Formats: sequence, C-alpha cells, structure tokens
Amino acid sequence: NNFVMRSLRQLTRHTQHRPSNHISNRLKTTAAKNLIEVENPYTGEIYCQVEKIDYETANSMLDKSVEMQQEWWSMTGANIGLIERQRICTEFLDIFDKNKEQIAKDISSMMGKPLQQSRNEIAGVRERGEAAIDMASQFLSDQPVPPKLGFDRKIRKEPLGTILIVAPWNYPLLCTINSLMPALLSGNSVILKLSSKTPLVANHFAEAFEAAGCPSGLISVLNCDHDTTTQIIKDDRISGVVFTGSVDGGYQIQAATSNRLIDATLELGGKDPAYVARDADLKYAVESIVDGAMYNAGQSCCAIERVYVHKDLYNDFVDMAGELVSEQYILGDPLYENPKDIEVRKRSELIRQLEDNPDPELVKQLDEPLKQTDITTQPPTPNMGPMAQKSSIEFLSKQVNDAVDKGATLVVGDNKGWIDNNGKGRFFKPTVLKDCNHKMSVMKEESFGPILPIQCVNDDNEAIELMNDSDYGLTAAVYTMDKMKMERLFAPKIETGTVFQNRCDYLDPFLPWTGVKDTGKGVSLSPYGFNNFTKLKSLHFKTRI
Repeated sequence: NNFVMRSLRQLTRHTQHRPSNHISNRLKTTAAKNLIEVENPYTGEIYCQVEKIDYETANSMLDKSVEMQQEWWSMTGANIGLIERQRICTEFLDIFDKNKEQIAKDISSMMGKPLQQSRNEIAGVRERGEAAIDMASQFLSDQPVPPKLGFDRKIRKEPLGTILIVAPWNYPLLCTINSLMPALLSGNSVILKLSSKTPLVANHFAEAFEAAGCPSGLISVLNCDHDTTTQIIKDDRISGVVFTGSVDGGYQIQAATSNRLIDATLELGGKDPAYVARDADLKYAVESIVDGAMYNAGQSCCAIERVYVHKDLYNDFVDMAGELVSEQYILGDPLYENPKDIEVRKRSELIRQLEDNPDPELVKQLDEPLKQTDITTQPPTPNMGPMAQKSSIEFLSKQVNDAVDKGATLVVGDNKGWIDNNGKGRFFKPTVLKDCNHKMSVMKEESFGPILPIQCVNDDNEAIELMNDSDYGLTAAVYTMDKMKMERLFAPKIETGTVFQNRCDYLDPFLPWTGVKDTGKGVSLSPYGFNNFTKLKSLHFKTRI
C-alpha cells in the first residue's frame, strides 16, 4: 500500500516570508495588501508575512480536504486501520520534537512568551498527544453489546468528515493539539486556522504530520479574514467546528452554525478563582497561585484571575505574594537566554537522551565540565515576555485604576505599560492588588494579563458564593488539606468544569476539559473529547436464518 508505506519527507524550515498555506501551489497571486503581517511584540518589527486567501481559494481547499478525508479513512479504515493512524501520530510527535527549537523561536517571536515557556508548550504537545493515542485504542474500537444468539451486534465510531479547528495565539500548540490529534485519530481531515498572531504554527503541524505519513491536504492551513471563516463554517462540506477564543467570537461561531445541523465545540473565556482556606499550606499556596496567575504573562483562559483568602491567613498571604512577585519575575526579550541557563538546559537534554540511548559519545559530552562563563556581566533570562496584544496595556491599566479608585491597594506592580532598557517591548509589570471586591472590574471581567487581585473572606461558604459570582465557569482552585471537605462541600457547590485541590492552571489530558456559563460548551481531552469528531453506526447482523 503506497499510502501506509509512505517514506518520511524532509521537513522544510520556515523562512520569515514564506506563505503560510501548506498547499502552497494552490495559493493565488495576491497584492501586498492581501498579506497578513505578524508583528514581534518585543521589537515591534514584522516577524513574518503570510498570504491571506479568499473564499474562492478556500473553496478549492475544502474540495481537497473532503477528498483526502475519504482517502485517509479508506486507507486506514476502522479497527485495523486505527493502529496505522496511531503509528503515524506517534511518528508525528518525534518529528515535531526534532524541530522544537525553530517552533519555539517562531512562537516566542510571534506572541512574546519566553523561549523556555515555548519549549514547555512543545513538551505539552507530546504529553497530550501520547495520551490521545493511548485512549484511542479503547474509545475508537468497535464497542460490543451483550451477546444474542444468532446475531452479531456492535457499535462502530466513524469520522464526521472535515473538521474546522480555529485555534488562539496564547497557547497555539496546546489548544490545537487538543483537537487536532483526536480528529485525525478518528479518521477526519482538518482545516486548521490559527490566530493571525501565530499563523506559522499551523505550518509546523501540517508539515510534521505529512512527513509522518499523512496524505498531503489531509491538514489544510487556512489564513483568511472573519468573513471567509464564516462562509466556510456555513459550507456543508464542514462537518464540525472547534473554536477556542473570546466569548464574542464563540457567539459568532454559534450564530454561523445556527442554520446547520452540526456541532460547534466552544472553549471561551475564564475568570478562574482560587480560595486559600484556613488550613491551607500557606507557602505552597502562595507559590502555586502566583505562578498560576503570572505564567505566560497571565494570558491563559485558566489563569488564576482572582483570589479569596480566609481572614486568618489574609495579611500573611498578601505580604508573601507581594514579596514573591516583586522578586521572581524578570521582564525582557523573550528570545534572550543567559549563557549559563543555555548550558544547563543542554546538559539536561543530554541526560534525557541518555535515558533512551546510552551512547558513549553522549556520555562523553555529559562528562565535559560546564563552560566557565562569567554570568555576572550577563543579564538573567527573562521569565515574562511582552503582552501579545497592543490593546492589553490600556485594558489592564484601566482595571488597576478602577480597583484603586474603589478602595483597592496596589501592593506591587504598576497601573501603566513599561518598556525595557533597550526601549523595546510592551510589558505590563506583574501586579498584586489587595482589599478587592466584586464592584471592581478586575474581579469580574477577564483580565488576560499578569494581575492578581485578592479579597478577604470570613469562611468557606462566603468564598464559594464569591467564586460562583461570575459569568464564567472554567476552573476553580481550593487550597486546603481537607479532602473530605473538598468532596462534600467544595466540589458539589462550585460552578465550574474543573475543581482543583492544591493546584491550578493545568490540563490533565485524561480528564475532560469543559466549562459552564459563558466559558462555552462541549469537551476536549479525555476519552470524551473524541465525541466531537465521531458519529455512531449500529451494526446489526442476523447470522442465522
């Protein structure tokens, strides 16, 4: 079979001005005005340009996608073919890893997160990808029913067809792989539309999957405007939509599907709370919550955006959080790394390689001493980058000013944007506010930035009431040592898709990622995430007449 024996293709690396559509020979010649320019949020310069396609070109793309889905399913069919799809997806993960430094550079240059955080996101692709591959064996196999004499009965899961995935810029890899991997494992083709802030990510996915053995065109890269996206959603060749983004964007997607009998999975906003109960491990809670609020400059749908602290711990929590934030975060060029950090990272990678391959040459490299670099003259590696969106600075400033005007106190941080000593970047300093309440925007509206507002509460019930006083419901984190209370009080009463105990800001690939209220609808991750991409078929065979 030429398809399943397809050899690995050489991965092509991105250049700054290469077209973003994976099927490049189908791109139409366009004027410069039809280029999407991607700005580096640190330098303010154009990092790359990708070609914006119109509906006519997208129409041809859809035809190709439908054709490739039929080939993909006919070549790799139901049960036996699942093994081949799993093999190709596993090969993809290895190929993707080999290109991780270029991928990390592209992400950091397009949306501003520090290089190491981009590498961490690539590691997350493997974690979630391997989990999906593992779960597929059970979920996508034919499901038997109780035996009945003279009959062969079972339930088969078949692909929907062509799936449109619209993914955001803040975690462009993770939000994409959550849907892309189960969609392909289920036998679908995919039209992949990344945010115009991070379009090159789509190429990395498409090229790595094709190199792993997917037919060309099974994953199509779409760069277009909102009107074209809406037209595509309304097209009857699209069998399902997955959208991750703003609440307004989610409602627009829902409206576009309203005249069609297809499902749209919508992961939208969050205003995730944390509660520090009276019996919490305070030091641990402070460290966990601060990281959950500030990682990726707070640009996460499940970042901690408001904190409620029991009155007995409140003052200590505020002091410790303010001190940690003021000392821990270094803002700067997301591509810069201190020379010693580079050496330590390379050493760690060698150790990981040795675990899989005890090559004497690798052992020799590991035995070499670290370079004696004088790091005192070199700046430390930044762990917070600039804000990806220009509008974020003004919005965050307004939230801080509104809070202070209504009685909050600025513990650490600022109420305005900041640039570094090189005169570059659009940074917002990590900020802690105390004495907050629900009359303030910062406690009610999604910030999507490095702000940690804190409110004092009298008891558990008040904390639960305040946590539920939100238009959103993605996750909630409770810091307590009382598991029984978690089971009997917090978990039943908190209105969110996920309830954490003693952790936050994390997606477990074996648990469903879902939410309530304006956070959206549908599920990703876990075995339930495959439901977005499959339809049931009953096989009812009478074998004795």
